[in-house]
Amino acid sequence: MKYRSMLENALSSKKVLALLFALAIVLPAVLYTNAYAWLKIMPTNKDVFLFHYAAQAAFNFDMSPYGLVDTPDPNVTAPHVPFLYHPGAIILFAPFAFLSYEQAYVAMVLVNVVCLVGLFYLVCFRILKLTIEKDLLIIVSLLLFVGFFRPMEVQFQHGQVNLILACLLCGFWLAARKNAQLVAGALLATAVVIKTYPVLLLLFLLIDRRIKLVGTTIAFGFGYFVLSLIIFPVGLWFEWLLEVAPNGGYGKTPEGMFSPAYWSNQGINGVVSRLFVELSEQHLSENLWVRPIFVSAELARYSGYLIAFSVLGVSLWSLWRLRKKNPKAFIDMAMMIMIPMIFLLGPLAWDHHTVYVLPVSMIFVAWVLRSNSDAPSPILSIFAIVAAALLAMPMISVLWALNVTFWGVFILWASACWMAWHGRSVFEEQAERSDRKLESA
Repeated sequence: MKYRSMLENALSSKKVLALLFALAIVLPAVLYTNAYAWLKIMPTNKDVFLFHYAAQAAFNFDMSPYGLVDTPDPNVTAPHVPFLYHPGAIILFAPFAFLSYEQAYVAMVLVNVVCLVGLFYLVCFRILKLTIEKDLLIIVSLLLFVGFFRPMEVQFQHGQVNLILACLLCGFWLAARKNAQLVAGALLATAVVIKTYPVLLLLFLLIDRRIKLVGTTIAFGFGYFVLSLIIFPVGLWFEWLLEVAPNGGYGKTPEGMFSPAYWSNQGINGVVSRLFVELSEQHLSENLWVRPIFVSAELARYSGYLIAFSVLGVSLWSLWRLRKKNPKAFIDMAMMIMIPMIFLLGPLAWDHHTVYVLPVSMIFVAWVLRSNSDAPSPILSIFAIVAAALLAMPMISVLWALNVTFWGVFILWASACWMAWHGRSVFEEQAERSDRKLESA
């Protein structure tokens, strides 16, 4: 009886149950679909290989990680694609300087497993505030959705940082809710160091007049910059600013990288580039369904920027209206808008980068499942399910050519903008429907 009572007390803890569900379903699903990732460790174009190479080059050999050059150590292979991250990001990859490539790869897989479980916990039990007693079906549905989310496979195969980024953004989300300035600033600054694009989140903070949080974020970012100047030669930043950064942008192909028209580039730049940018000969055979209607890099660049600034403008205008109509919902809906917007605006928004958009898709799915017969908008509910299906489905060349990932993310962004424009919030409507259910019971 004593042990039975202890077990019942343990299982009555929501946090314990959450972790049990995550470990029981999500973890095996990911490890099963990616089991060969532990066995087949190859220095191809995997992200973790680039991170390891950059750390080894910068910390151990005092050489630049930029450009495709041979390394002075025969045990460290030069990458097949260039390292594009700025020098500040190399600080975060410092542990790889002390590991072999094989050890770094396994370490990255383990970090991603921890981040996957952490992300599920943050979204379900902290952001959505689901409970085991009332929302068990929703929790199990989200576990299955996350466990078999197709881009997650590439995330683990390549050892990418998108799960880390998703956790940082969710942590920032929660800290901003509580107005925890230092924590929120540190998390957002670290997210910017990893991917740069989250710097756009500062715009919604300015709309909400959170000047202190903007200043805190900039201060932490400046701290990363100063630390990189202390650790690395100043010339490393000049090399990145003069030789790497200018090769980015819309309609451009960074040296040694894939064309922006490559079919797995599913942001605005990718969609527009497939209309106006011709692929190189080596990629034509892999992109049989991708052919430009008119070849003009300038047209691709300017039309891409026009669409991108339009998306940014609609996002900020929707949030401006929301702040006037429903200021309590501002932080939540701002994140629902800005996260998919970051993906859409990224010059190289590869299909598997949707891993950091996963929290928004999960929240919309939970919103639909919680709605039942009280759904405020059947059309929005359908859009949410369609978007989730487009992002999670197995990918083949025809679907990539039809930009299905782009449309999935676009639907999430447009749905969030529509709700913000009308002063509505997914979170408030969920709470209202839950209250009505309790009253009827």
